[in-house]
Amino acid sequence: MYVEIPYTGLSTNSFKHELCRISGQVRPDLDVRFYTKPPPSVQTYFNIKDPIPKHLKADVVYSVNCIDCGHTYVGKTIRQPIRRFKEHGAPDSIFQQQNTHSDTNGNNMNHTEQPPVQQAIHNNIKTTTRPIRNRHRARQTPYPEPTNIRRSARIQAQRANSRNDNNTNNNPRNHNINQQTSTIKSSIAEHQNQTGRHMDWEGFKIVYHETHKQKLLLKESLVIKAYNTFLNKTTHSVPLILFPEGIQPNNIPNPTTFDQQH
Repeated sequence: MYVEIPYTGLSTNSFKHELCRISGQVRPDLDVRFYTKPPPSVQTYFNIKDPIPKHLKADVVYSVNCIDCGHTYVGKTIRQPIRRFKEHGAPDSIFQQQNTHSDTNGNNMNHTEQPPVQQAIHNNIKTTTRPIRNRHRARQTPYPEPTNIRRSARIQAQRANSRNDNNTNNNPRNHNINQQTSTIKSSIAEHQNQTGRHMDWEGFKIVYHETHKQKLLLKESLVIKAYNTFLNKTTHSVPLILFPEGIQPNNIPNPTTFDQQH
């Protein structure tokens, strides 16, 4: 039997030996072993970090509802949801209010203005220190020209391919084709283009947060399978070996109402 004792200092060792002696007298048939554990850190009681906005969190399973018809789309991303939403066809103006950083304390003091104590220290430093001399160091050996630098054949081939890709993308016709191709790949964008409806991008919900890639795919598949979301074209991203028929909805968070942030 293992018993945990909070570590409070040197007195913990004598307390542990005394407990071993008492346990040996009361229950000699049991092998009771005591181990110490340090107390929790201060960070467990105080949140000293600024909270990350919901649309800037990564490794999440998210859900987006349609404002007009109420249908739901469930997806996953290892990047920030705001980047993934723009690939789905979301406007660039989403989450602009959340991205603007303002001083919540109402301190609108100009950066050039300083408190009296700091201003006095700053003036004292100015009067006691010497002026800094500008030193210009002449380059003894000139830098080589970029055209004279020897490049490997692999790097030259990569740069040539990148130039060809840029020339191809600059063509308006090819740009339209690429835009249509990317639109077809997105189920949400196809839903908006065909029906003229709008998605509630800023009201999206985080269903799961998972840093393990395989578990992230599994949780996304279980949510899609349990609630049979209408806007999803695929039923699962990975094979559901243990649960081929899925899990009951009462064991999976509801993507339309559940939000892990709250």
